[in-house]
Amino acid sequence: MKILASYFRTQADLCREIADALVHQDDPAISKLRDMAVEFDHNAGALERWLAEEASIEPFRAGTLDLQ
Repeated sequence: MKILASYFRTQADLCREIADALVHQDDPAISKLRDMAVEFDHNAGALERWLAEEASIEPFRAGTLDLQ
């Protein structure tokens, strides 16, 4: 899952690079690319938060298994 979050971050950076490289800054594609970058960053953040939650829950899961 960390790899997937990293992939989303890379895609966001790529969208921003392409948007910055377009010659005509009034091109509607720039807005779409920047929106895509925001969405990729959002997805990466959501995955990272989920991974952090899972990591904090894991010790509890291991503890409950030891109790039985």
